[in-house]
Amino acid sequence: MKKKALISSILTIALCLSLIAGSTFALFTSESKVNVAVTAGNVEVVATVDNDNLSSTLGNNLPETDYTIADNTITLTKIVPGDFLTFDIKIENKSDVSIKYRTIITKVADDGLWDGLEVTIDGTIYEGTSKVSTWETATPGSDDIIVPVKVSLPESAGNEYKLKTCTFAYTVEAVQGNADVTDAPAADDPAATAYYTVATAEELKALAGTTLPNGAVIDIVSDIDLAGTEIPAIAATYGGTLTVNGNSNVISNASVKTPGKQNGMDNYGLFYVYTNGTLTINNLTIDGATVEATSTNYGTAVLVGYADGGSTVNLNNVDVKNSSVTNNYDEAAIYVSYCTGNINMTACDVINCTVVGKNTTNKTSIGIGHLNGGTAVLENCTEDNATYDWCHRNDGTLIVDGIYYVTNGAGVAAALTANNATINVVLLKDITVAITELGSQTPGSGEYKLGGEDTTAINIDLGGKKLTISTTYWSALGAKNANATMTIKNGSMTSTQTTGTWNSYDLCFANCNVVLENVVFDKAIALENAGKTATLKNVTINETHDYYALWITAEGQQVNIDGLNINSGRAIKIDEQYVESPAVVKLEIANAKIASASKSAILVKSAAGAEITVGENVDISGVKADIVNAVWVDADASEYADLVKVNGSTCITES
Repeated sequence: MKKKALISSILTIALCLSLIAGSTFALFTSESKVNVAVTAGNVEVVATVDNDNLSSTLGNNLPETDYTIADNTITLTKIVPGDFLTFDIKIENKSDVSIKYRTIITKVADDGLWDGLEVTIDGTIYEGTSKVSTWETATPGSDDIIVPVKVSLPESAGNEYKLKTCTFAYTVEAVQGNADVTDAPAADDPAATAYYTVATAEELKALAGTTLPNGAVIDIVSDIDLAGTEIPAIAATYGGTLTVNGNSNVISNASVKTPGKQNGMDNYGLFYVYTNGTLTINNLTIDGATVEATSTNYGTAVLVGYADGGSTVNLNNVDVKNSSVTNNYDEAAIYVSYCTGNINMTACDVINCTVVGKNTTNKTSIGIGHLNGGTAVLENCTEDNATYDWCHRNDGTLIVDGIYYVTNGAGVAAALTANNATINVVLLKDITVAITELGSQTPGSGEYKLGGEDTTAINIDLGGKKLTISTTYWSALGAKNANATMTIKNGSMTSTQTTGTWNSYDLCFANCNVVLENVVFDKAIALENAGKTATLKNVTINETHDYYALWITAEGQQVNIDGLNINSGRAIKIDEQYVESPAVVKLEIANAKIASASKSAILVKSAAGAEITVGENVDISGVKADIVNAVWVDADASEYADLVKVNGSTCITES
């Protein structure tokens, strides 16, 4: 299992406070609670607490108030109105990059005192169950940062807090300065009603089974153990957005057996999203989750049971481990069970998980159960069980580390028009794509140029399937970057054009280097990639018309053939038609079997001539016109016959 480079990974450090008067203690190092490799810079902070003092606004001598310190927590007892505790957090920034940091004070255990306390961090009173300061910035090598904190029971507090006790913990979070962070809204901000800081199992359970307002943000500020608790899903409102910031914390031992309802369908998982909604989960680990459907409806996963039409699910650094999913349908999954929208997953790992769809006849999924017409993009994600696929049933487009696994024309078009350095496409079904969806036709030369200016390789793996180019005239494919190499392999290919001259009828490959390997063409092909290379290996061309199965324009190409079967009215032709300045074509052919109704195996018509090498195992016994001479010079080019050089066979001029 590889470690991930996480530019915005949050380093969460618990502060262990000492409130002994006059003492100063080191609180934490930059050690993260998760294994994090930060490649773009080092985030390192060291903090101490000093100037701690317990006092009272009423001048009390604090005879009853007491506190104890254990590990990362403070237990405060018998505080009376007017008492307050102050201390400074001194942060030493050793980072070699700019950072953002914030302080979080979180309830751990309480019998009623916590709600009466007022917490001030750096001069600001923070509301809510957890007190989360705003993000601040610091540059590398900055002076020590002093964060004053005050915890008080106001004078106005009533007798209900008498003899009460609470335990709270202190946390500092530091991230790289370019991390995407969100501040908690102020108490008087209208958005505050949709912002939830969650530090305990109780706080998370309070959100489960509810529909949160549009724009809701859940900020998980500590590890949460849900052992012994069963919860239903958390969701945003119909068409709304929900963001969950895990802050590198862990939700452990979640049990989901109660469905959430969406459009009448049962949904099992920790979260779900309605039609046209957006769910984003960042920097969260799920450990030891158990999700089990009790109904026969599908929609069962650890993270998102169901993502309805038009929805978008964004998962960034979300890891799931030691978890299991079971349902009574065949679309159980770890991340998203059923999606008709879009999924974006970055740096997500699956570790030691099991998935069981009880009615399935195929493999269930480690990642996505059924991608129904949507698009899922996975980058730098890993899984440790080869039994599972990332996607059990793909009726959309699955993009894994830049490889497009496509099931429809839209997926093919999206892949072949992307401006990626390398384009990798794998067909999962027989697909027809309109030539007009593959970009704009180049004036004059006629080809549709694939990729972008930065694309150097276009790899189309037909996956044993058939790719049909739908066209009413041209079906020429090239590349925007003329130095790119287009590779097509492992399947069959054709177009819908039924007749015409070679340049309008054939499947043409133009302007870039071309590799064709293990491909069966159901019609003639043409190489009009002037000055480039073309490699054909184990290619079959079946052409039912009286057309040349392989047309090569006389434009200086280097054509290497190792394994070719031709069944056609005519076989191979090197021709200068539509070529302004013919150049020598160099053709090397071996391990070929050629059958044609007329003409020779190779016919040359070019004022530049050609250089042809006929290698081993070239069978021309099926060429009806000539089974001896593999090469003819076209009668109309007889004056250039001496420019046609042939090795390994004989050449004659057509009579």
